[in-house]
Amino acid sequence: MTWAPVNTGLTGLSNSFRILLSVQNSRARRTNAVYAAILSDGAIPTLEGVFRSDNLGATWTALGAPVPTIFPGGQTLPHGALVADPTDSNVVFVSGDFGGSGFGNTWRGDASLLPGSPWTSLDCNGANNTSPHADSRAMVFDAAGNLLQANDGGLFRLVDPNNRMGQREWLSVNGDIRPTEFHSVAYDPLSGIVFGGTQDNGTPMQSAPGEFTWLQLLAGDGGTPNVKRDGMVPKHAKPGGAGREYPSPGSAPRITSSTAVASGTVSANTETQSSERQAGTTTRALTRPRVGFSPTILLNAAGTRPEPAVSVPSAKATRPAATATAEPELDPPGMKAGSNGFGGTP
Repeated sequence: MTWAPVNTGLTGLSNSFRILLSVQNSRARRTNAVYAAILSDGAIPTLEGVFRSDNLGATWTALGAPVPTIFPGGQTLPHGALVADPTDSNVVFVSGDFGGSGFGNTWRGDASLLPGSPWTSLDCNGANNTSPHADSRAMVFDAAGNLLQANDGGLFRLVDPNNRMGQREWLSVNGDIRPTEFHSVAYDPLSGIVFGGTQDNGTPMQSAPGEFTWLQLLAGDGGTPNVKRDGMVPKHAKPGGAGREYPSPGSAPRITSSTAVASGTVSANTETQSSERQAGTTTRALTRPRVGFSPTILLNAAGTRPEPAVSVPSAKATRPAATATAEPELDPPGMKAGSNGFGGTP
């Protein structure tokens, strides 16, 4: 067996470091198209172009590349997939890293549309407002002609990929496989729940202590969550680095997660108050934030330090009589941990 170059018509090879290949082989239609996607790793890693050959690579026809780029994150090394349509030799599907706030970036190319643009987006508006998870890894067709994609969010199915019935949409087919890769966890002693930092699946948190159902606090890469106490307010933070603070389900904690891509957050309505207040006001009881379907739980009136009442000024040019012995200064408030928060003791 002898190897021979089949590069006639291919461009971008000088910058390439990875080439994806897919073959459309239909015995019924006696077609055999070969597709190649050339990925570069230069100053701006990108898809250099997709090419098609109908003569076993002797010559190639350029299909160009989708616009905008399918690799806005420049992640051409770990991500990207290419698959030829099993029934139409002119059609190929290609995917990249991400196309928006956690969305996928998948396109359909049709060589019969050349010399015009052959590309159609298959995410969001191109798939009845649905999308797979970002960062594709592989694509294949199932026996029913649906497109399956593996990505950092697990497995997704594109029904009616050629939109012949006008029903093209993405569906998750993760079932019970739990495709979440944790690389760090942190325990919140106030609420008794665990936070996690994951690979491209955000910063999830338990919905309640001991629960197997988790809620997503942040999307993207989860970073390294940790629990710390800052004065009277517990916080979640990434030690030694900048991060973002978000409410946790404790009485007054926050979460900080250093994220490469923080593309979304889960809404949390949290009642907060300052540790300082005007004299004469009544301390308000704090409640847990309303996150997802978590019930609002009343907590102790903790996290505030009542200030002494404002003194009444004496009449002008008078002063109170001195006492025989000066009263000692009050000790500063101490701290003790409570089951649901912090309480101040004199």
